[in-house]
Formats: sequence, C-alpha cells, structure tokens
Amino acid sequence: MSDNKFLKRLFQAYYQEKQKQIPAVSSLKFREFGFIPWEKQIMIRHIGFDSQKNLLNYLIDRGPKHVYSSGSLYLQPEVPDMESKKYQGCDLIIDIDVDHFYTPCKDEHDLWYCNNCGVKGTGMIEKCSKCEKSKITKVTWICDKCLDVAKNEIKKLIYDFLIPDFGTDEKDMRIAFSGHRGYH
Repeated sequence: MSDNKFLKRLFQAYYQEKQKQIPAVSSLKFREFGFIPWEKQIMIRHIGFDSQKNLLNYLIDRGPKHVYSSGSLYLQPEVPDMESKKYQGCDLIIDIDVDHFYTPCKDEHDLWYCNNCGVKGTGMIEKCSKCEKSKITKVTWICDKCLDVAKNEIKKLIYDFLIPDFGTDEKDMRIAFSGHRGYH
C-alpha cells in the first residue's frame, strides 16, 4: 500500500471517529469548500454542502489531505463561475503568522546560509551580512516562545483594536491555531 493510500485511510478513520467533535461551520450552506486530495496536488473547488452531516460524510468518504472553506458567503457556492455565485458578504479573517516578524528566539533557532559567498549564521536576515546579497537559504523553526508572541499579537489586535475601534463583540470572534505558524 502506498504512503498516500495509508494516510488517506488514516484521515478517513479520523473523521469517522471524531465527527462529533468537529466544530460546525457557521453559515455552512453559503460557503464554498475546497479540498486537496491525496492523489493529486490540485485543489478541488466550488463544492457546497447543505448540512454539516453532508460535509462530514464527504470527509469520511474521501479523507482529503487539506480542507478549506471560504471566508465569503454566496447564494450558490457550488457554482464554478465567481460572478454567478451571488456574493452576499464575508467574514473578517486575520492571519497572524509568527515567521513574518522578528522574535528574539529566532536568533537562537533560525539558521541561514548565503548561496553566494557561503557564510552562514543564525537569526532572521534578508541579506547576507558579508556580501550583502539576498541569495539566502533559510531554515526556520517555530518554537513555543514564537507562538507565545503570536498569541500576544492576537490579544493586542482584539483588545487594542477590534473591540475599542470597531465595537466587535468577543462572542462573534473565533480564534484558531493555523496548524504551524500562528493563528487566524
């Protein structure tokens, strides 16, 4: 059995076993879904579901590698032509990825190598410190300290901006770990 077939079956079993714990998608009937299957590196888009049960059945049946739902709401999310979907509105989605900004711990765990002159070092750089070329190979790591910085950025966004400036209610917010680099 190929690795992909094994992983697909593992994902199918996961969705079967955990289906009661998978959170319901808000406004599900109005969202477009996209999936990346194990068999191909392409996204299958323009999929719509009329119930959480049908979405879960799809996940159990196909066990996709990646699952995406639109931030936008449409009257006809399954229609391939964007104009014909009949846009109704969207959620405000903010992505805080800690690898996009400096954290002191990057000086300890991020590595770089200059492909031009061969110098190597640690930290977050854009150009080589010796030859000043930007032909850099980077190896980055996200540690718990990095994620704590991302958490603090989320808190600042909520309590210093969204609530006081927009009057957003906390119950209307949902914070989710994005899977590796930060939070949505």
